[in-house]
Amino acid sequence: MSSIQGKSMRKLTCLIGLLIGMGFGISVEASSRCVAEISLKDYQMVMKEHGPAIRDHVDRIGLDRERFSVDVLMTDDGRQILDEMGLSWTEVRSAEDVESNRDIDPQYYDYAEVMNVLNNLQTTYPSIVKRYELAVTAENRTVWAVKISDNVLVQEEEPEVLVLGLHEAREIMSTEIAMDMAIYLAENYGSNPDVTNWVNSWQIWIVPMLNPDGSAYCWSTDQYWIKNRRELGGDVFGVALGHNYDVDWGACFGSSSDPNSSGYRGTAPGSEPEIQGIMTLAQNHAFTAVISYHSFNELIMYPYGCWGESAPEAGILSSFAGSMGAVIQREDGGYGYDSGAWWQILYNNDGNETDYFYAGFGSLAMAVEVNASSYYPAYSIRNTTVTRNRAGWQNVLDLYETGPIVQGTITDACTGQPVQATYYFEEYPLTPKESPRQNNPVTGFYTAVGHAGTLNLIVEADGYLSRRVPVLFGTGPITYDIGLLPTDEPGLAVWAVVIEDQAGDNDGQLDPGETAYLNMAIWAPGAPVSGITGILSTTDPYITITDNSAAWVDLPSGGGAYCPANRFRVTAAAGTPEYHQAYLTVTFSCDQTLCDPEDTTFVRVFSINYMCPFWEQNFNADPGWEITSYPTSGSPPGPYNNWEFGEPQVGPDGAYTGLYVYGTGLAGNYDNNWTLCLTSPPIDCSNVTEVALKFAQYYEVENSYDHARVRIRSDGGSWVTILDEDGSSGGWQWRELDISAWADDEPQVELRFDVRADSSISQAGHYIDDVWICGLAEGAGQVQPTPTLPPTSTPSPTPTSTSGCLHHGDVNADGEVTAGDAQTTFLIALGAYTPTQVEFCAADCNGDSEVTAGDAQGVFLTALGSSSCLDPLPRIMGRGIRKELAAEERTVTVGSVRPNGNQWNVEVRISDNHKPIDAFLIELAYDASCLRLIDAYPGDLDPGWVEFDSQELPGNRLRIGGYSVGTPDQAGIPSGSHGIIAHLVFDSIAGFSTLNRETPRIQVMALFDDVQ
Repeated sequence: MSSIQGKSMRKLTCLIGLLIGMGFGISVEASSRCVAEISLKDYQMVMKEHGPAIRDHVDRIGLDRERFSVDVLMTDDGRQILDEMGLSWTEVRSAEDVESNRDIDPQYYDYAEVMNVLNNLQTTYPSIVKRYELAVTAENRTVWAVKISDNVLVQEEEPEVLVLGLHEAREIMSTEIAMDMAIYLAENYGSNPDVTNWVNSWQIWIVPMLNPDGSAYCWSTDQYWIKNRRELGGDVFGVALGHNYDVDWGACFGSSSDPNSSGYRGTAPGSEPEIQGIMTLAQNHAFTAVISYHSFNELIMYPYGCWGESAPEAGILSSFAGSMGAVIQREDGGYGYDSGAWWQILYNNDGNETDYFYAGFGSLAMAVEVNASSYYPAYSIRNTTVTRNRAGWQNVLDLYETGPIVQGTITDACTGQPVQATYYFEEYPLTPKESPRQNNPVTGFYTAVGHAGTLNLIVEADGYLSRRVPVLFGTGPITYDIGLLPTDEPGLAVWAVVIEDQAGDNDGQLDPGETAYLNMAIWAPGAPVSGITGILSTTDPYITITDNSAAWVDLPSGGGAYCPANRFRVTAAAGTPEYHQAYLTVTFSCDQTLCDPEDTTFVRVFSINYMCPFWEQNFNADPGWEITSYPTSGSPPGPYNNWEFGEPQVGPDGAYTGLYVYGTGLAGNYDNNWTLCLTSPPIDCSNVTEVALKFAQYYEVENSYDHARVRIRSDGGSWVTILDEDGSSGGWQWRELDISAWADDEPQVELRFDVRADSSISQAGHYIDDVWICGLAEGAGQVQPTPTLPPTSTPSPTPTSTSGCLHHGDVNADGEVTAGDAQTTFLIALGAYTPTQVEFCAADCNGDSEVTAGDAQGVFLTALGSSSCLDPLPRIMGRGIRKELAAEERTVTVGSVRPNGNQWNVEVRISDNHKPIDAFLIELAYDASCLRLIDAYPGDLDPGWVEFDSQELPGNRLRIGGYSVGTPDQAGIPSGSHGIIAHLVFDSIAGFSTLNRETPRIQVMALFDDVQ
């Protein structure tokens, strides 16, 4: 049928469908839609032009990758939009056909079958399977969860995992995968060693059908229904469950406030009984991991969902998702689901489940989109998809055996009783958005997932000494019990252990067969401790203690110190297994009585190091990589603008580091109809395991039609695609890919970067810089840095200047700085007036944490207009007292953080959630052990800045502030109310940028804004 025929016939058949729907009581939304085919390029054009709201009128339900076409459910409004844009479309199914033929294959699970199977599993395998009721829906159906564990009726000290299916009613494959997992685990327990180990090691929770009402409606009435079936009035039904969670609910246009929309998020966060049931389950169980299945795409998404927002532990989430995605076979036969934050690889998605579990509970939460073609593929594809996705969830369960996980109990060191504590990795400090990660208060059990290398676990509890536990993640899980010392009693704890192996290979670690000194740092949490000595002991068969005594200087309250001279010395046996963890006990003696004189620490013994990189090419000079090409189709002339080495003139604004890159046509667009290839020399990965590829990538290629790819082969075999991108990267990206399946222990590994172009539309192309190969290899690793001592605890004046203080001089908070404020400041300085915290901050004009007569003079001069206090805003605005804004009002994120030679360039972004901003003040904290601030200057916020100011504060903090105006657009939103607000430049200390690519810690502390 031609597109013109399709348009006229479409209008008639949709009208018929509308009349049929009215006559038989079927909803207009369900009956007046037809299925049309449009090109993939046109569909993307429609989405780009009209945004997410168009999904209600041009709803993608199928994809043909060979024809580059999309099937859409199209309403009359959708048809009109396509026609007005001049886009061609062809009708595939009329509205009448859509209404009369609900061709869901009966072999798929419906609600009754799900309930029957879960009940039969519980009856057949009662020792490991137990059903639990989570919620009752609007139409009186029960949402069931099934728990699978070896002691299924007991809450054990084991990690827990949650698998969710069917948030959106039509995503039938998500239920299939969840059901397959439950059946597979139950039926294979006791006979399959892997399954037996998973069930014995984890507490596994599975919710196969979260949206039973919506599912029933798909089977009976509208197979493309999304929401639940809550009655909203006016013959309108349903809330989108995937947008109903209470983190970032309605925050970034990833859902709708219109009840008629398929993306309607509800009247309030957690308004739906289905979501209330999941939230209750989350509050009662500390889920280490959450896997939520969706369809259709072949992607893995992790937090966060709103554009530009990165999770603090994005490095851990990315590694976790990449490992899971790499083992799943796609529908086209290749391996690897692509992964990234929601907004990076799919679209804005607010109020979703992954953000809820991560922000609220610290769960490694993943949303897995399965299938590549439709919501209801042939049942034969169902079986293939389910089988292939087993590798994904099994990869998660393997965390307990092979993954980077640490777990144990947190107790009172004096009584041995469980302590309610919070914990986080020092390298990944949380923001106010994330709730503190908590252990189980009844058992004390905790668990945390990291990544290869050393991460420092910080454990804190009220009334106890904070502990810093270095955790070296290697080839398997770690069990480490942590005792916390009460701060109201004399006590000593080991803070850090430095390996001094100058007589060995001097790499700061204990190798098999090596003798080394142990320089232990200790500290005292409460009262001063004097006359400190220690005796080292161990029962470890691989460790011999050759000097078991040490002594330290006297410690003040909250003080810490390393051994000044007399240190422990140990020898590791030559046959010590790699990554063996040896526990050591220190028994302290001192002049005081200690409630617990012992503390336990550990050392790891290994000669295999995580070396990153063990091979690198940073393109400081032309390495002469092989450049080839072959026609994508036909026999075109050329090619021109193949890969070149040099300085980019189009595409990226300079190299990622240094001056030079490899790129496809440094001065122009790549050629069409060619596949342009850049191939590395063979890389020797013999005796290297857990190999990873890390590199900087920039790409601009035609969306959906051209591809920027990364390929790999070993020993001259076939090329395998491990990364396939289209569209634009939006700037340089630092990419990390697990290539262990192709590179581990391989003597010849080759990498190929290419662009595969079709016959029309070319763009800047594909650029790479700084290619690294990392992995576990034998040999001397990098010298480990000496950990800093714990901070000395000293009494603080009350009140005092803290992060978030505003030193503006408006002491009485009436919106003006007057002589009366100066008089009150003078009384504070004399001790004649006791201020509140806010008053103290305002009076501390110069920000030195003291209020003196000089501050009173500064406030008085501010009132006269001849000078100003420290806070830049009164000088800029001359009006208004600020307040700290709630998270839902403003969002500040550290945007791109990327190295530039020995410097780090940082962009700080503000998202105003469409509430106008005319002034701002932000405080940040940065890692002074890695960075030194060089410069801070305004960004490119349009239409410009009235004023910008920055100031360094004590404690490695920075304050930046400014005032901007904008002209309202058609929606009434000032054009300058969001975007890049500041650029920061840091210098790297001690070669930080050359040692690794881990992003340095830069944390938003507070955001203030004018509120008049």
